[in-house]
Amino acid sequence: MKLNALVLPVMAAVLLTLGAPAFAECPTEGCPGQTVGTIEVPAEGALVSGYVRVAGFALNGNLVSNVDLYVDGTDEANRVTPAGGANINTPRPDVMQAFPQYAGTPGGAPGFEMSFRAANYSNGTHKLYVRITDVTGCCYFLAARTIRIDNARNQPPFGVLDVPLADSSIHANGVLAVAGWALDDRRVEHVDVFIDGRLEREAVLGVNRPDVAAYYPNVPGATDSGFVIFIDSTRLTNGVYTLTVKATDDQGQQGLIGTRRFQVFNNAPNLPPFGEVEHPLLQATWFGNCLSIPGGLPSGGEIRDTRYIMFVSGWALDTSIYAERGGVSHVFLEMDGTVLKDTRGAFGTLGCRREYYLNNALVDCYGFYRPDVNVFYPGFPQSANSGYFFAVDVGYLLTEMGTRKGTTCSRSRRPTRRTTSPS
Repeated sequence: MKLNALVLPVMAAVLLTLGAPAFAECPTEGCPGQTVGTIEVPAEGALVSGYVRVAGFALNGNLVSNVDLYVDGTDEANRVTPAGGANINTPRPDVMQAFPQYAGTPGGAPGFEMSFRAANYSNGTHKLYVRITDVTGCCYFLAARTIRIDNARNQPPFGVLDVPLADSSIHANGVLAVAGWALDDRRVEHVDVFIDGRLEREAVLGVNRPDVAAYYPNVPGATDSGFVIFIDSTRLTNGVYTLTVKATDDQGQQGLIGTRRFQVFNNAPNLPPFGEVEHPLLQATWFGNCLSIPGGLPSGGEIRDTRYIMFVSGWALDTSIYAERGGVSHVFLEMDGTVLKDTRGAFGTLGCRREYYLNNALVDCYGFYRPDVNVFYPGFPQSANSGYFFAVDVGYLLTEMGTRKGTTCSRSRRPTRRTTSPS
């Protein structure tokens, strides 16, 4: 059914394209005799306002170099797109399925997308023209698309739900990630996430999306139009649910961003703790004072020279708390498979303590305040206090623990789950 629905408008587009106005600067010799393409969005006769998305595809076997939008005529004065044209060469597997003869050609990614502001034009009927130019210099116009502009209308928010993916087998096992982007002709006030019609959370706004800014270069705020939220699926019983994401603008108008069906299949023993190592960065270099101190360390601990203290920090959470009434118990630091530190003081380490040589700062601890993690993982127990922090004296590792200089296999931290029996 999807294939038939695609072929019919495309075949019409091919016939209309052959009769479309020619562009004087385009060469005619050596150009492909058959071109395929259409403007898919907006629909013919659509009533539009605010920022209008224009998207479709074009195929002639060659790699497309430029796609330009014209409004109410094909003269250069009517060109809307800035230098460089639209966002092009985006994958369209549905088009390749409908036209397999183009698969494997340089033009195998035929999608394009761009936008224009309706307020720059008067109310009434207008025509859109899209010119395709390939790398050989050949160009052609797709069949024109008629639209109606009504600038008095308040455009509802619009956008895309990127995660979870559409038409995929979605299983929420612990954490359900919800992410995408939303725009409006004024301002997106908030983005709501619903599960089976019930409001679950408001997503976090302001996520950087340079890809969206490329599609909508004239829309203020497009660069920071992303949203994201992480939902603890262990709060839900196992089963199938419907996820709905809606955006609301500052005038109270709501727009549907997307819907997904997903299945919760939580198995508590298979839900390990998770988190992130934020510091040091990947491939970082650690330095230390390698001179031995006669008589041992002055503090009786592991800090010998505060000039060369290397810090390891990040956060850790556990999603199976509701299933097991547990959580993250402790975090330990490994180097090349050897445990260096443990926040609970196991494996012969000192554990969470105040370090005299660091102004009595708490080191080698789990449970530091992390309001940023709590924003992205609301409702997760421990998320507000999910941070960990280790202080490592590299000189101590070299002189007292026998660590060799050079590249280590890995530097990792592992959160361990705490579990308790149900009362």
